[in-house]
Amino acid sequence: MSILRKYKTFDEILPDFLVEKRMSMQHKSYLAYPGRCEIFSKWLTEHGLSKTPLKKISNAQVASFYSWVSEVRDLDRATVEKYIVAIRSLFQYAQKRGEVSDIPFGLVVLPVKKRDCSPKYIPADKQSALLQDMYKTDFQLFLACMVQYFCALRPGKELRLVKVKDFDLKEGAVHVSKMNAKTGKERYITLPDELAGYLREYGVEHADPEHFLFGKKHKIGPSHVSINNLRERFNVFRSRHGISKEVKFYSWKHTGGTDLVHMRLLSVTQLQNHFGHDRITSTEKYIEECGGKINRDLKDKFKSRLNLNKTA
Repeated sequence: MSILRKYKTFDEILPDFLVEKRMSMQHKSYLAYPGRCEIFSKWLTEHGLSKTPLKKISNAQVASFYSWVSEVRDLDRATVEKYIVAIRSLFQYAQKRGEVSDIPFGLVVLPVKKRDCSPKYIPADKQSALLQDMYKTDFQLFLACMVQYFCALRPGKELRLVKVKDFDLKEGAVHVSKMNAKTGKERYITLPDELAGYLREYGVEHADPEHFLFGKKHKIGPSHVSINNLRERFNVFRSRHGISKEVKFYSWKHTGGTDLVHMRLLSVTQLQNHFGHDRITSTEKYIEECGGKINRDLKDKFKSRLNLNKTA
């Protein structure tokens, strides 16, 4: 007697999928999956598909969901792409376990990019007064901006969880651990002398190596600042100096990176390590966007040997 296999629905597969994700990735990255999968589950229920085996979900139905996500929920292109990554991962998980044969994402159409969410360059004419104000009234915030600017530390875990021991003032290097790095890759970044001076002024040389650089109460300490603390403090200074809200706390990283590209101090591979990019193509794109498509050296210095007398 043959036994017909009962294939699982999306909701039946979801719990085991989330367990695997939780065990295989950093907590912050994992948090994106439950919410997005829950949205898809609710959509399936509303469209009478909650009892349908996952292998019966069609390309057209998946495409319909993503149209709904982008139009009804008014999500931008980047966010829709994140939904695709999360839910397609579940289908791939199911495929490995024989629950589906194909991944039904062939008809998905991404929405047109609605807005530019990238960090903005901090206007040059605003930088000096802004930094001087922070230097005098909130030195810890000033230092957080300078660490972003000079060392390209991302303002999430890379910056917030950095410890005193990660700064080698003698050798002139900053260590970003695998645990804190957004890409999960350890890297060492050159520590410019100017920033080293600010760190000494902050008391790093005599602090406990295991303490957090950005501790509570505006000083080095055993407990780090909360997730939004530095951002909210920066926003106060931004308003005080009449700077556009398009400029964010993390704009200091972008501003430093842009200035570094213009200075041409590093090779492309050195820039890749400095920025912590996973792929060299990301660095090349960053260089093009920040430095412009015109090669200034080519524009200014590429000349022929002709010496025309234009006064004749």
